[in-house]
Amino acid sequence: MFIRTRHHKEVGHQRHRRLDARKKRRAIAAVMTMLATIVLAGTESATAQECWPTATPIGALPGMPPPVFCSLSTGAGSTAVVGENTWVDEFDHGLTLADMQGSGYRIFEDLGGAHKTLHWRHGDHWMVDIALSEQDTEFPAGATGGAMLSPDQTFRFEDGKLVIETVLAASMPGYQVGVGSLWGEVDITTGSAPDDLGRPGTLYGYDHFPGHWTLGCRYQPDSHIICSLMDDSTQGLPEGRVWEMSFFQHVGTEVFGGGDWVGGGDVFDECQPDEGDGMCRMLFRLELTETSVDVFIDGERYFAQSGIPPLPADFLNADLHVYASSMFSRVPGDTIRFHWDRLAVNPDLPVGGPVDGPPPSCPD
Repeated sequence: MFIRTRHHKEVGHQRHRRLDARKKRRAIAAVMTMLATIVLAGTESATAQECWPTATPIGALPGMPPPVFCSLSTGAGSTAVVGENTWVDEFDHGLTLADMQGSGYRIFEDLGGAHKTLHWRHGDHWMVDIALSEQDTEFPAGATGGAMLSPDQTFRFEDGKLVIETVLAASMPGYQVGVGSLWGEVDITTGSAPDDLGRPGTLYGYDHFPGHWTLGCRYQPDSHIICSLMDDSTQGLPEGRVWEMSFFQHVGTEVFGGGDWVGGGDVFDECQPDEGDGMCRMLFRLELTETSVDVFIDGERYFAQSGIPPLPADFLNADLHVYASSMFSRVPGDTIRFHWDRLAVNPDLPVGGPVDGPPPSCPD
């Protein structure tokens, strides 16, 4: 006979709170998508005539904004709230088809094999459009690349822990096509800017920081979480990689989860072909300590490895840059779109006021 203890009751309550929060986020996102479509009704035809590419991007539905490479207005102000070692941004900006000007972020476009990329704000979240090749040019097989966004501030481990939260629609229809794939990635590094070409054989976001300690976690559309630690050399694989961890790659002495079987398949959200991004946005929380990596989705533990070899002191004690990376490899099509929302670093620490333009850097 199963006896429902106080612990089990609390777990049940947490699960209900997680599902309620997910329903609320989905409902808000659905309303914003509807309003955005109405606003766009009068501008879509003009945009289609003036811009290329014009086809509905992978990661969007018909009626959503077409590729935005020549249809953005100038953005206004930042929605980030910051402290000395913390950053919280819900992106409740109320903007329509706006660029990232004044947002408080450093933006890195056109990395690797990407022909053209653009970060933008719309519908109270932020997106990245990527044109894979020039007009009337066959997309080169095997090409990889992407774009990155980073708070204009560095961060440090606090009481032995570093936390990064991001909301991402990680599994939109078309994100996984044959051997091709699109994925969102969180990269933490001593590097102040990505290198366009990166290390030899660059494929992932964390490969774009040669000469710098970099830890990155890929939130893949197939539901798998894969994290890697790259050393401070300029070497590629395998020499430059210290380790890579996943559900089948064990770096730590204790391993948990890492795929859609966690929580009985009710944690990782995949959008169906007729569903907008609001139906599969998830809150990813990455927690790092000297000897552990933990990833939570909507408050539920999803992937973890503890007892890993200690992270290097040159990483643990450094001023670190955090990047939200939108990456692709060998994807057919003209344009792809990523949907992101909340971005927070060390969100459990006290925060100050809103950013006025680029936020100040952390003091030494």
